Amino acid sequence: MSELHPPSQVDVRPSPQILAEHREQTQRLDHFSQTLFRHLDGFGVRYCVLDALQETEDTPSIVQELAVHPEDRGKLLATLRALEDKDYFVVQERITVIPGARRYCLACLLSRLPTFHELTILFGPSGSRFLPTSKEIVERREKRETTWAAAPADEFRYRLFKNCLEGTKSGTDERRLRQLIGELGPEEAKRVAQDLFGNHWQSAVEAARTATAGARLPNELRRRLWWRHVSSDPRVLLKYAGKAFGEVPSRWFRPNGLLVAILGPDGVGKSSFSTELLEMFRPVFASGRVLQWRPQVIKPRPEKNPLVFDPPHSKPAHGRVESMLRLLAVLVDYWVGEVVLIRPLLAQSGLLVYDRNFHDILVDTKRYRYGGPLWLLHLVERTVPHNELVFLTLEADPETILQRKQEVSPEEVGRQCTEYRRLAQKLPNSHVIRTDRDLEQSVAEGSRILVSYLNQRFKKRNGQSFPSLEPPRKKKKQASSCAGQMPA
Repeated sequence: MSELHPPSQVDVRPSPQILAEHREQTQRLDHFSQTLFRHLDGFGVRYCVLDALQETEDTPSIVQELAVHPEDRGKLLATLRALEDKDYFVVQERITVIPGARRYCLACLLSRLPTFHELTILFGPSGSRFLPTSKEIVERREKRETTWAAAPADEFRYRLFKNCLEGTKSGTDERRLRQLIGELGPEEAKRVAQDLFGNHWQSAVEAARTATAGARLPNELRRRLWWRHVSSDPRVLLKYAGKAFGEVPSRWFRPNGLLVAILGPDGVGKSSFSTELLEMFRPVFASGRVLQWRPQVIKPRPEKNPLVFDPPHSKPAHGRVESMLRLLAVLVDYWVGEVVLIRPLLAQSGLLVYDRNFHDILVDTKRYRYGGPLWLLHLVERTVPHNELVFLTLEADPETILQRKQEVSPEEVGRQCTEYRRLAQKLPNSHVIRTDRDLEQSVAEGSRILVSYLNQRFKKRNGQSFPSLEPPRKKKKQASSCAGQMPA
């Protein structure tokens, strides 16, 4: 590529279905952007848009990137608190590949099912001579209608810098990069690109501009950018290494991931509920995984043949000594799994869902063929690592459960329902959800419970006095099935 070309006009006529989806998406984008910018202006936060508002293709979340003047960082926290009055709740804070930036994930509860928004904010020194500080970017901002936007040169530099560090680009990048080249002119765009990539700027810009949405950019671009970054100031390696090493304890002991345990009798819908819950929170967490009763790091269960049904209650219990030894082996599996599986995934912002966990054996010993003393079960339960578990107990009428599965007698189903409800009253962070209705309604209730928990955890970790997400408590005690309330 010998020069940078401005955008060309392309005549595209979308179908009515695409137009309808675009209108719905635009309404969501407009509401979020208008609410956000109105609060930023109201609190006197000096900001500018770094990356145009967009909806990601791989996850159903809305992304917005801003630069904020470092002196207005305190006002930014006040803005996040005020957004709760408009049903936007912060559920997670994460670091980004851009030095000096933080990524906030917000849940919107305006509709039946939560929707999620990512807000990336640059409010500190970039740590790189190739990227201006947030203060410099804000001071050069431009007013566009009702919004402050970054100057074209700053946005062009930021997009190239971010895309190469992340290795991918979004669907709007190709169009926007072409527009920015046209606004800057070939010579100014060349100067910015050459400053980032040196004499190889042509291939770098061409790869970033023409790659399809979501495609991996060449690793050579990232290596070239890092090499110029490090060669300009060798101390940057020590700075980044020290920062990364200092974040390890925080990620390990205060992970952004979440561990959820789903309890309830067979036929209550735990498998379907777990799958839908993982899909719902895909924009929030980097990964998701379902675990069956134990981590299964030690002696994983063999895969079952789906064509062969083996009722778990049809086999006799193990002997007393064998049951005790098996129980201790399960405890070892939990502790080994905590170190090699659970904690690392939580530190990497993963969502782990137990389809039954250890507490299930307290209700249904026959399912696990346990023939040992009950006191040992309660003793082992106290020593199992819990990781701030959120317990969701699913329940339905016994008649509904028996219509779905007839593995045990009606009397046993009734007993289990009663015992699971009693267990839910004793466990911390515990909620009961009815599943004798449509699945979407049950998932919506469970999603709001997790949003509430994540929001309260964010407030606790940041030491901020946020308004409560929950409605005011009545003086009269509520039943345990009121799943929307968080325990005091």
